[in-house]
Amino acid sequence: MNDNRIHTVFPTRGWAFARGGPLPLFGRVFFAVALAVLSCFFDPATAVAQDAKEEAKAGANEKFAFELRAERGDALVLDFPIDPDEWKRVGESWTHLSAYLQRELARRSRVRVVETRISRQSQPTDLRIHPSLLPPPPHFNHGEFHPTGGFGFIYYGRNEAEASGGGNAIVITGLHEREGIVPVVRAWAALGAIFRGMQVSESRIYVPDGKALLRSQKVPSDWNLAGNGSRDPSKPLRGHLCASHFNSISFDNWDAAHWKDYINSLAFDGNETVGFYPLHAEQWRGVSLTESGPAFDTAADRTKFTRFFEAQKAAAAYAHGIGMRVGAWIPPNDIFPANVTPDDHADPKRKPGKSANVCPQTVSGRKKILAVREFVFRELPHLDWLFIPSHDNGGCDGAECKNWAPVYAALAKETFDLCKKYHPKAQCWLSNQKLSMGENRHLEQIAGEGEAKTPWFSAVVWGPSSNNGTTLKTMRKRFPTAVGIPLYPDITHGVDCQYPLKGIDYSFKEVYRRDAPLFRPTTLKAIFDETNEPSMGSVPYSEGCYDDFNKFLWTQMIWDPKRPPDSIAREWCRWHFGPDAEETGARLVSLLESNWMRPIAGNPDIEKARELADRLAAAVPPRLAADNWRMRLLLYRAYGDALVRDRHLFDLETLEKVLLALGKEGAPPPGPAALRETVAWMKPRMNRPPPAERIAPLKQWAEELYEIVLLETPSFDRMGKNLCGLDDLLAGTEAALALADDAQYARAVEALRARFAGKRAHYRGGGS
Repeated sequence: MNDNRIHTVFPTRGWAFARGGPLPLFGRVFFAVALAVLSCFFDPATAVAQDAKEEAKAGANEKFAFELRAERGDALVLDFPIDPDEWKRVGESWTHLSAYLQRELARRSRVRVVETRISRQSQPTDLRIHPSLLPPPPHFNHGEFHPTGGFGFIYYGRNEAEASGGGNAIVITGLHEREGIVPVVRAWAALGAIFRGMQVSESRIYVPDGKALLRSQKVPSDWNLAGNGSRDPSKPLRGHLCASHFNSISFDNWDAAHWKDYINSLAFDGNETVGFYPLHAEQWRGVSLTESGPAFDTAADRTKFTRFFEAQKAAAAYAHGIGMRVGAWIPPNDIFPANVTPDDHADPKRKPGKSANVCPQTVSGRKKILAVREFVFRELPHLDWLFIPSHDNGGCDGAECKNWAPVYAALAKETFDLCKKYHPKAQCWLSNQKLSMGENRHLEQIAGEGEAKTPWFSAVVWGPSSNNGTTLKTMRKRFPTAVGIPLYPDITHGVDCQYPLKGIDYSFKEVYRRDAPLFRPTTLKAIFDETNEPSMGSVPYSEGCYDDFNKFLWTQMIWDPKRPPDSIAREWCRWHFGPDAEETGARLVSLLESNWMRPIAGNPDIEKARELADRLAAAVPPRLAADNWRMRLLLYRAYGDALVRDRHLFDLETLEKVLLALGKEGAPPPGPAALRETVAWMKPRMNRPPPAERIAPLKQWAEELYEIVLLETPSFDRMGKNLCGLDDLLAGTEAALALADDAQYARAVEALRARFAGKRAHYRGGGS
């Protein structure tokens, strides 16, 4: 391997040189000037093709493997060549993200990380890189050469300043495009792809094929940067909507520090926007809004509200500070329950407090709705898009609002006008959730008014229940191109949701419900392929960090729709668990999805998943495993699935024996004494606690998930739940035994036989 080679990560105009050793100074000057001139005339596609031919000539050995070793004193250098004036503008946000990356690298490796903030004119004090045919940026070469543009570069060379004689160094540098500094969040997405492509372990940082890694990163066209490669996000909108209301099992618990950390990881994954539920008013009992601001029933109510709302504001400020766009989901017509009065509803007989979705057609209701919105808009530090859903927490059942779309649209327009008072550059997103065909036509009519004029709303969201009156493709055809269609898919739930898992076993559904650690590589890929094309991008719905893999999967599919999910799973596992655990983790992710799509009885993969979880835990390095909540999500699900399987089979055996005791359909019922003996045998089995050796690890991981990331695991409290309908069966048998009349007793037993004979088939074969 030639230590004197230099590699560009985002080659301007398609040029990427990594050949040979240093030329004489005059030759290097001449070549650099010639290259700068010629690059202005060459077509990027031609240049890429030519470079591909050159690479083919180089042969199989020209892979340019990068390697840094901790024991050798090698260094990874993060270099930001920005002059002092520009640093004032972007330095704070870059420092936040750089600190996050250095911390994450320190958790994974002992390789030294050097951060330098170098102006264009200065020299690094501890690093000298041998130049190759393509000159490095000016601060590596006394300002003699200027790069022709592009996002940045990776250099690999000797660190000659080391007292021991010099170790190797990988230098990642460059924040400039031709027209100025690359927005930090955009540079961060590129760096995330680079580091996830490396093999970062405790003793070394290794890239077996550096050229393939660098070629795999493409600067998005919507960044207005030069550069050519193979990866380009298919859509400009790339983000997630974090539902921080009380249905969440983590987001509503977080303080500013938790939000900042997770926003960093979202940016690192390649997202350019993030949305919040800054205030879902109807959920706040004990809080009311007065002219002077919120009022509280108790000091505890004040503390809870203040903690939550301040965290939302801090998260929005931080996301904006690193260059992400900030969005807010705010339903159309809810207010604080304590503020609801009979005058706020079209039906005066409706009891106050029954619903906080008040009627916007009433003077009192509309005034209160807008007062809550103004409070939120005034308090939020930044807002780039406002999402007002049509339903799914919204709507009015009064006669005045029977045709909801016109009422909704008018209220949304008035709300958005109020928003622009505080956030003049914000955009408004509507939705067609639960709207009928006629109501969809109303939104289309509003969007088409004024012919070539741009509508006051910039997008109509496609989300849960959007298909009531139209299809996604029809919707795209009927709305003008000025109106975008963001996807708002539910990727956080596996049951009772927009895209439920087909064939999920009753018992899994009973225990996990809608709040389980969720991994859906293949099913979400199918949903993405079906919906991505007509959209402008996505902000999937999430109720907590327990669906972190699904978020990463969806983001990477936007970057490269053709990429297979198993490749994305390996990348996620490689970064979060280390290269030695990559394959094991990816296989486990796959099994945790397929386990829920097959009957529990006779499914050998459930036990295989538990075994893989043990192998994963053993493969993750201790320094990376210490506070690794993502690893614990996988372990919790794998062990939880196995425990549910064991309980299901045990309870199925109980069900079979009880049904046998009840007798065949049409036969005389068993005598009460015999049925009492069956109940006496049944109860201890139903009250059997889970085996200590199986429940103890789950308890530990549940506690650690809360300790590390404040993630609740409600499913843990249901791990000892009786399955296969035993609770209902026991209640039915006891109710039959309580009947004194023999005929009534016989009919009750016959009803039990008929009801559970059908259920038994489901419990044997699974299915929801």
